[in-house]
Amino acid sequence: MLKIDSHHHLWDLGVTPQPWIQGENMSAINRNFSIKDLESTIVGTGVTQTVLVQTVPNYLETPLLLELASQKSPICGVVGWIKVDEETALSHLDEFLNSQHSEHLVGIRDMAQDLPDPDYLAKPTSIKNIRAIGEKNLTYDILIKPPQLSAALELIKSAPNTRFIIDHGAKPLIKSQIMQPWQKFMIEMSKYDNVACKISGLITEADWENWVAIDIEPYFEVLLQAFGTKRLMFGSDWPVALLAGTYGDVVELAEELTLSMSSNELELFWAKNAIEWYQLKV
Repeated sequence: MLKIDSHHHLWDLGVTPQPWIQGENMSAINRNFSIKDLESTIVGTGVTQTVLVQTVPNYLETPLLLELASQKSPICGVVGWIKVDEETALSHLDEFLNSQHSEHLVGIRDMAQDLPDPDYLAKPTSIKNIRAIGEKNLTYDILIKPPQLSAALELIKSAPNTRFIIDHGAKPLIKSQIMQPWQKFMIEMSKYDNVACKISGLITEADWENWVAIDIEPYFEVLLQAFGTKRLMFGSDWPVALLAGTYGDVVELAEELTLSMSSNELELFWAKNAIEWYQLKV
């Protein structure tokens, strides 16, 4: 069975610093991560192809990621970055689309989770630009935490022709065992057929040192009931996931959570949904 990791990162701290990596508790990922690291990490997991996702709000990063994707590697698509609330954002996107290796660009995201304005994604300029992203046949990855849920729902309602993929299940508060209002918003977002969701990054929302599958299962079940098997996809969020476990741990967790799925449903979860939503060429 084909397995695609729909969400991972790579970085060279000397080229694109990662200012969000701060503190002793982040030491596991405070180093460079290369294609060779990726290739060695996925050995034995069944994952053979991947989607590389941006990590910093810097227009210099996306061309570098596209160049990495052009090399002989597991990478089959790139999610780049633009600042969606800026009037000039689309000019940067056009530069990406007109650049060498642009064929590897499959989606865009902005890092709304880190911004002080919880309504960032619902701003008129943000909505206008994200509609335009859809018109260019790219996905928009929604990166949020619970404070941005309301704005994300407003965005989804306002851009019916854009394909949305929610990263990391919108980062529920697993460690605190809090379900609402996250559950309510996930159910509401799932009513829109142009929205899918990644089962990714969940172990880093749990207790990094002591999580077990049963901690995460209730949140997975909410997403499965809401989005169904045709709109969920596997993602590792490696190397960020190393804060709470190995790549193998993430794959094993996903296998355990999906034990009730049929063989056809597993093919959707592990690869076919990512191929369809990102329109990957694999």
